[in-house]
Amino acid sequence: MASREIPAGVRAVVAQVIGAHLYNHGQINRWMQDAGAPGESPEGSCVVKIEVWLGRCNKDPAVDALAVLGRFIERFMDVPRGGTGLQRSEEDVAQGRAEVVEALKKNGLAYEQGRIRGAASRMIATRSLEERLKLHDFTSVEEEFERAKENEDRDPRAALTSARAIVESVCAVYIEDQGLELPKDRDIGTMWKIVRTNLGLDPAGQADKDVMQILSGLISIVSGIATFRTHAGSAHGHGRAPYTPQPRHARLAIGASHTLVNFVIETWTERRKPKP
Repeated sequence: MASREIPAGVRAVVAQVIGAHLYNHGQINRWMQDAGAPGESPEGSCVVKIEVWLGRCNKDPAVDALAVLGRFIERFMDVPRGGTGLQRSEEDVAQGRAEVVEALKKNGLAYEQGRIRGAASRMIATRSLEERLKLHDFTSVEEEFERAKENEDRDPRAALTSARAIVESVCAVYIEDQGLELPKDRDIGTMWKIVRTNLGLDPAGQADKDVMQILSGLISIVSGIATFRTHAGSAHGHGRAPYTPQPRHARLAIGASHTLVNFVIETWTERRKPKP
């Protein structure tokens, strides 16, 4: 959970800004409870209450603290001043929002429509993948990638569906680009077999046992993403006791699909280089 904790500097700025703009304990309590903050309202001033409550989120292993933060500041960041009960002027509210954005930026974070986008290592991996997709103009893959990122916290089921769609899309683009025959049923396992065989990624063709094991793992990733989405994603009906995916499960599936897509694009790029 360390990468999903709220940095101390962010907690302090958010508490100071919102506490100064919304000096109403009842409203702060409602905002926090609606955001999913655990426990009862802490004692103290509005500023102290907010900082202590956000700190409590970090200590609770069952709570995604950054997700709570995103929901807590959403009204302040996105809702027009008149609909929030804020006590300061429009200019002061704009300044407060800028201070929150700057505090997040200093800690490698960013606010986006009720969500906090994550830590530096994640952002580096994201940029790397996006750059590779844009290099090949994979419009369909980019769309699914954005959809997955948008939904991982607020709708994990939809994110799982997108994680599979990311793999399906890159496989379909590759098959079309190479002039290969696209299977009629568009089954992800079948498409991945076509791609890995054409790219020379089939484990059976590897002499090195370590490489063979890793490539076999890619097959397991595709299979896992496919079944995970079928059993817990948003694209199928569920029985009376459906599995409920959490944001961490969505991030696992998205991360796995991104790793696979990244490797496919790197290999594809390497294969397209002119031979000396």
